[in-house]
Amino acid sequence: MINKLFASPKPGITDDEYRAKIKYQVNFLTIVIILTVAITMLLASLQKSPASRSFLRGFSSGILGGGIGTIITSRILFHNRKYLHKSKIKATDERLQEIMLISQ
Repeated sequence: MINKLFASPKPGITDDEYRAKIKYQVNFLTIVIILTVAITMLLASLQKSPASRSFLRGFSSGILGGGIGTIITSRILFHNRKYLHKSKIKATDERLQEIMLISQ
């Protein structure tokens, strides 16, 4: 599962396989965002101090807004086949992967 999430795509992957991989990553990100918002809202409800409660509510609202924006943007890009193909080529290009390994 971790390999499916974080491994770089292999050369020769089809556009549909790449799309499925990206969709899997976005679904994982969605679950993380929902859990983070739920936990911070729960912590906010348990706080006695109004300042702490206000901070945690603002924090969870910011995470929720950023998460929704990210999810909507990625869903829109799923339907753009040219963008998906270009990003697949960039992600599977062995020359770029070698440069990334050297720079790390």
